[in-house]
Amino acid sequence: MTRQLDIVFLGLSLSSSWGNGHATTFRGLLKGLHQLGHRITFLERDVPWYANHRDLRDPDFCRLRYYETTNDLR
Repeated sequence: MTRQLDIVFLGLSLSSSWGNGHATTFRGLLKGLHQLGHRITFLERDVPWYANHRDLRDPDFCRLRYYETTNDLR
């Protein structure tokens, strides 16, 4: 195994695949990185249209954190 990395993703949505093809791609990528032993955090903007359609609230392959504005990322 290679060195364990702490990787942070800032993406459209991981928690909701509703109208969002990015979620399934991110899920596959993050699962693979997790299987390799890396620690993953995914930062997702908390917006109502995805919040109302979440189908993955607590992934077992990464930490999922929400933010409201870009100022919250500081």
